[in-house]
Amino acid sequence: MCGRKACIWECKRLLQFVNSRLNPPDDIGVLKKDNILISDDIQKAEEIATTFGEAYTPDNGEVPPLTPRTSVSIQNIEFMPYIVESELKTLSSRCTTIALPLSIIFNKSITSGTMPNDWKRAVVKPLYKKGSRTNPSNYHPISLTSTISKTIERRIRRHITGHLGHNKLLSDCQYVFRSKRSTDAQLLEFYGQLLCNAALRKPSFAVYIDFKKAFDKVSIPKLVAKLRSYGIIGNLLVWLESFLSTRTQVIGIKESRSLSIKVVSGVPQGSVLGPLLFLLFINEIGDGLVSDHLLYADDLKIFSLSEAMIRKDLKTLSNWCSKWQMSVAPKKCESITFSPIKNQSIRSLPELSFLYITGSVSYRKNFFR
Repeated sequence: MCGRKACIWECKRLLQFVNSRLNPPDDIGVLKKDNILISDDIQKAEEIATTFGEAYTPDNGEVPPLTPRTSVSIQNIEFMPYIVESELKTLSSRCTTIALPLSIIFNKSITSGTMPNDWKRAVVKPLYKKGSRTNPSNYHPISLTSTISKTIERRIRRHITGHLGHNKLLSDCQYVFRSKRSTDAQLLEFYGQLLCNAALRKPSFAVYIDFKKAFDKVSIPKLVAKLRSYGIIGNLLVWLESFLSTRTQVIGIKESRSLSIKVVSGVPQGSVLGPLLFLLFINEIGDGLVSDHLLYADDLKIFSLSEAMIRKDLKTLSNWCSKWQMSVAPKKCESITFSPIKNQSIRSLPELSFLYITGSVSYRKNFFR
């Protein structure tokens, strides 16, 4: 038994060593903008702040009409001291002594429909995605927000999630930020559909669509309208609008900070409520699609036996993007044809483009048998 434990320990050490070599450091190195190298941390923070700010989309003042998706509503939430204490225990047992004063503050915040501005100030850490590390566009923001804010957010998220689950309001096609769902579960669902189509000896056509800066571009007034359609009303809705509005952030690189900038759109990445609010914003995107579709956050996959159905869905998606002020990232979009028959001669969607969504753009095509 001791030998087995020693073996497991050595395997863990080996895995840690491999990860330390494969995973690059979080430090922001030299950035490049217009062929000018930027090495000073403050200048790097300012440059990334400018880049992040370009993603924000001011609302156009047009909120499309929405049909209520439920007749059941939630409009208030009460913070009893023992509830706040249970939330604080996830941080530290020493924090439970402030449960009573925090419960008073939280209740006042909800009943007044306002969130303190101090809770809405975030230090944003740029997180590298992929591509050149010198390009500021290859980083995305993760907000470090108030611990007190996250405490009240956790309770509100649980309350909203219970409402959504009890009334079955979330799309079954969404596989992220949800209990007992994952990329593996979505892949199995898609693979099963491909096998069914292969059994019919017919090719499957699929289009993969990624939305551009989706979390940052969410229109706040439009999101509030969607929250109302899901039965979130009263003080709770007013508080959520306050949570999303008049946010500010600074970019932090090591000990350096950028100047404070206003956040005019989006849900805060790194917050507790942000992912859930984004799900509700994109939840009804599949309502008008005739093809099968699957979602993983902002990654949309539509697939069908019919090219015509996919073209129709791209037009529908174009209208959805225009209506809700969203856009796609063309370089991250692909179309794929899956053929069940070897050496079968079929067209690989030669005329299918994202013209309906983004204008004339190129995209990658793949063909699999």
